[in-house]
Amino acid sequence: MNVETGVKKEKSSANVEWKVKSSKDKASVIEKDKCGVYPKKAEKKLFCSSKLASDGSNDWRNISAKLKAHETSKEHIINMGAWIDLDMRLHKSKTIDKDVQEQINRDREHWKNEHVRRIKHDEIHNHYLGHNIQNELINLLASEIKNKIIDKTTETKYFSIILDCTPDASHQEQMSFILRSVDITVTPIRITEYFLEFLKVDDTSGKGLFEVIVDEIKSIGLDIDNLRGQGYDNGSNMKGKYQGVQKRLLDINPRSFYIPCGCHNLNLLIQLANIYNQKICILMLP
Repeated sequence: MNVETGVKKEKSSANVEWKVKSSKDKASVIEKDKCGVYPKKAEKKLFCSSKLASDGSNDWRNISAKLKAHETSKEHIINMGAWIDLDMRLHKSKTIDKDVQEQINRDREHWKNEHVRRIKHDEIHNHYLGHNIQNELINLLASEIKNKIIDKTTETKYFSIILDCTPDASHQEQMSFILRSVDITVTPIRITEYFLEFLKVDDTSGKGLFEVIVDEIKSIGLDIDNLRGQGYDNGSNMKGKYQGVQKRLLDINPRSFYIPCGCHNLNLLIQLANIYNQKICILMLP
């Protein structure tokens, strides 16, 4: 008797191993892995006519006779034959899911070897709270959002771009890339601006920035001939009449009209007003 589970093993005259599971209210005798046990309520009568297999028995005095009777029942013999046949086919790998089992075994062996390889090469430090996985999740989300924005812009066909350059904390020059288009998926229709990404810039001249912009527009799948507007600050490399970005874009697409950024103009106006206000205050001091 297994004290932990309350299950004891017995052997009948036919040398078949059985499990005997007992409880306070009722005891049930079940053949281990040989006969169908615990059938669904609706299938009990169809599955096995032996009460020992379907309802169990608490008649411990006559249990041996009941076991012998069950062993000779039609249902038991059928299930035994089916199990022996399945056992042989499992050992010979001739089951109907042979191909699936082979694929499972190949996958198991592959991932076992991969796990051993990662341990040997000290590559098992990544986890869901680690920076590598976190960055990967952020990149996946950003990529999905970016694709949605591009799909909306492609649907509306025409678009404008707004750009601005600034160095980051490591003094690497980067350019913010913003798409401006008409959102026709909402009612009423509205003009929407979408920030796409920061572009790495190594050459801040008009030609260098122009090449980065054109390459980015092509890489995201938009047609530069559908560009209808461009907005930048008042830097000479951006608004220059001969070598600036706006002039180079107008050369390949005359309909991409340049408009100076209103925010930069307002910022310059406030700075100038502040400078002249200080000068006025100084002059008026006694």
